Amino acid sequence: MRDQWHRRGLGRLITEQHPELTLAAAEAGDADLARATTAHDRRLLDTIGKASAKALSRLSTRAAWAEAGLRTSRA
Repeated sequence: MRDQWHRRGLGRLITEQHPELTLAAAEAGDADLARATTAHDRRLLDTIGKASAKALSRLSTRAAWAEAGLRTSRA
């Protein structure tokens, strides 16, 4: 399925939505959803081209920090 997304040019769009979902989950305090979405985002970033992954790095970093903040606030 991922290969079809990327051939159709949807890979970056779909991958870009994952950090947005992580940020929304973090804002809602849903650590499980944030963690699962971050993990899936990492797999997608490994699949898309390096240039696209680099373009999304700032958003992915923000999402990862938000998810990590949920972990530290639970401890």
